[in-house]
This record gives sequence, C-alpha cells and structure tokens, in this order.
Amino acid sequence: MIRQFDHQSILGNEKGMVLAVTLTLIAVLVLLGTTAVMTVTTDLKIAANYREGQKALYNAEAGVEQVIAYLRTNTVTYPTASTPTTTITVSCPTGYNFNTSVVMNYVAPNTYMFQMTGTGANNASKTIAAYIRRISGIPAGADGAVAMYGGGPAVAFKVGAGG
Repeated sequence: MIRQFDHQSILGNEKGMVLAVTLTLIAVLVLLGTTAVMTVTTDLKIAANYREGQKALYNAEAGVEQVIAYLRTNTVTYPTASTPTTTITVSCPTGYNFNTSVVMNYVAPNTYMFQMTGTGANNASKTIAAYIRRISGIPAGADGAVAMYGGGPAVAFKVGAGG
C-alpha cells in the first residue's frame, strides 16, 4: 500500500524543529566557547612575553649600572682614537642575567659607548646602548690653591623684606 503525502500537512508539521534549533544553538555556543579559550590563551602568552621582555630590560639596566660602578671604582684604560675599543669584564650578581664582558668604544674625546644585553626566560633579550662621558674630578682652571682670610667663617642672616 502506497501512502500519499499531503504537502500541506508536511509543511504545517513542526515536529523536530526544537531539535534543529537546539543543535544550532549548541553549535553557536561551542564556537563562542572555543573562540573565548583561544583569545584568553593568546592574551596569556602575550602577557608572559611582555613580562619576560621587561625582566630582560631590567637585567640590561642592572648590567649598565654594574659597568658604571666598575668604572668608578677601578683604574681603567679608556679607549682613544688610536685604540678605539677596550673590553671590560664585570661580575653578574645572583638573580640577574646579563653579559659580563662588554666592549667600550671610543665615540669622541671623553665620550664612550658600550652595549649591554640582558636576558629573560623564553629567549627574551633586550640590548641597551649606553653613552657615558668621563668628567675630570678637578674643575678646569683650578690651580689647587686654597686661601682663607679672617678669624673663621661667619654667617649673617637678614630677616625681613628687602634684604
């Protein structure tokens, strides 16, 4: 026996529509959830890379300070126009990570440049180019003579306006 289908009854029948709407809604929610997880994961990686980059920068800055402290406390043969480079070796304190051997380059009279590279986790590294200027401890034109006249230093304060 062959059944005849009435097109009107098929079009008017809404059985199974809830299933189709539910499956569509679940698919949309799965896509939104997956997108949210991917976005959060990417943001976490970006934040971690930024943090390690900042650590590398701080390490490089610590290395620059270490070189400056070394230059202040040790006798160093500074580079000249005829010998344009000098290598300096400094120690790296515990907890820091920077290159311990730097090459100081001659730039101009009493002006020098060196580069310091600090590193962090995940292959993060930052390099700072530091320019330093060597200033003589004795002012130009000072002959070293000191003279004091009188019985001692006296300070007079004036109180009030006009004076």
